[in-house]
Amino acid sequence: MQIAEKIIALCPSLLHQTNTKGDSPLHIAARLGLFQMTQFLINCAKLVEVEVEKELLRMQNLDKDTALHEAARNGNFEVVSLLVNEDPELAQIVNNAGESSLFLAVDRKFYKIACLIHEVAPACSYGGRNSMNVLHVAIIRADKSKSLNIVLLWNSAAQKDYPCSYNKPVASFVLDLIDP
Repeated sequence: MQIAEKIIALCPSLLHQTNTKGDSPLHIAARLGLFQMTQFLINCAKLVEVEVEKELLRMQNLDKDTALHEAARNGNFEVVSLLVNEDPELAQIVNNAGESSLFLAVDRKFYKIACLIHEVAPACSYGGRNSMNVLHVAIIRADKSKSLNIVLLWNSAAQKDYPCSYNKPVASFVLDLIDP
């Protein structure tokens, strides 16, 4: 990390520099689960000003993934916690495939991460690829006994006249059921 500190001190603009895939250094650190490096990069951006920090956190690569997408996809709980607590609105962003960070966490069975995202950012997106949402993937990834419970709750919620697309009551049921 000392090398990174020296490099940023010499050329702070490298903080926002992207590679050919559009990944910033924050994307890479989040993908690899490097908590201290992720924290360091965010702190460097904060030293400039708050807007620069938000800009860094919300940077999207060519797939429109944010650092939060990368951390959630790779099961990096501490990094997800850091990122979503720094900017809860990150959880509203979907990538080119239509996937939210919540969807990616449930899809990879990182239920602790999914619960954290939902708790810290209740206005998070439930969107997923192929017009699916988090409920679709929760059913696909759950074991058979949990799938039955999820479907029963979905039907119960539908009978209470909840709208069926991306609504909080249904998504909350899912997260409650799949939390280990």
